[in-house]
Amino acid sequence: METTLPRCCATCFHYRRGGSPCTGRCAHPGRRLPTDVDPYVRDREIACRMSWGVDLWEEAGVVELRIWGPFPDDAAPDDLPGDLLEYLLRGDR
Repeated sequence: METTLPRCCATCFHYRRGGSPCTGRCAHPGRRLPTDVDPYVRDREIACRMSWGVDLWEEAGVVELRIWGPFPDDAAPDDLPGDLLEYLLRGDR
């Protein structure tokens, strides 16, 4: 039996749970603010909706594979792309 997740911030791959039970932050690259602070969102809403049926929601169960390399084995960490380092060092996945 297949279940369908409701389209809301809480079921999105980019949602990061916040300090209160009903709010969090959206870490979608398309919603980044110029200050590098993720926007606050409510977990049961779809804050990234742009029009009827158009939003940035991605199912949390889907794993996105990104290829950054190839990099030489002796590459210094400063030579690696910043988004790769952020992904590798982030502990919430």
